[in-house]
Amino acid sequence: MKTKLNKEKIIAGSAVVLLLVILIGTFSLYNNGKSLKSNLNSEKLKTEMMLSERLALQKEINNFRTQINSLIGKNTELDKLLAQTTKKLNNKQAEMNKIVKDNSNIALLKTQIEDLNRMKKDFENEVLTMNETIQRLNNENDTKDQKMASLQKENEFLSANLAMLNSMMASDDYLVETSKKNQKLTAKAKQTKKMSLTFNVPDNIVSNINFKITKPDGKLVEGKDSGIAYNLVDENETLLASNTVSEINIVRKIEMNYTPKKKLKPGIYKIAIYNGDRHIGTCNVNLR
Repeated sequence: MKTKLNKEKIIAGSAVVLLLVILIGTFSLYNNGKSLKSNLNSEKLKTEMMLSERLALQKEINNFRTQINSLIGKNTELDKLLAQTTKKLNNKQAEMNKIVKDNSNIALLKTQIEDLNRMKKDFENEVLTMNETIQRLNNENDTKDQKMASLQKENEFLSANLAMLNSMMASDDYLVETSKKNQKLTAKAKQTKKMSLTFNVPDNIVSNINFKITKPDGKLVEGKDSGIAYNLVDENETLLASNTVSEINIVRKIEMNYTPKKKLKPGIYKIAIYNGDRHIGTCNVNLR
């Protein structure tokens, strides 16, 4: 009986021990499973964050490439800068691919994004500086073009004046007359009813010609209301060679007539000739 009781105790003890072993094993397995699940979740989170940073970096790179491509071909110096920046961008892409391949930490990807943003900012500053330089040079070129156009116009103006003066200095193209009422010539001031000046002018300044007459007493006569008028003597065109090689100008003969409203006084009358507002010459007439 005693032996049977001891045997039951042994069996009960063994069962308890076995149960404890099973409980410990189950708890250990549960902890291991929980730890494994936690590690899996952590790895999944890390992978998702890596993917997010990679996509963000790739997006920045793609935007940067688009910005570069939009500027290609606009300027030689700018193209050099674009080539250098594209090379740097390709290197940055390779670095990103290596980080992803090696499954490195997220901090490296964030560092790459920061580097890329700095590179992009530097690039934009260089482009801005270059554009400002280009704009300044364009403005300078525009100013030079305007000056050239102004000088060209001035040159044409002076050439026309010179051609007119040359024609006036030729004795057969230059004529001053003072006449009486019956159209007979006179040199007496009191008898003068009309003062005429005839000369050739280039065709392109005919509409710009005007005259001012200074009397012996210093009074100025100008404008149609004061009796000054001019007209083309005839409509026949005349060809006149200029001082410039292979240049031919068309000239017309102009007659200026001054019909005084009062009797003239003796003395020198100065007939000033203008092309627009530019004085180009003066003819003196001495009346007795």
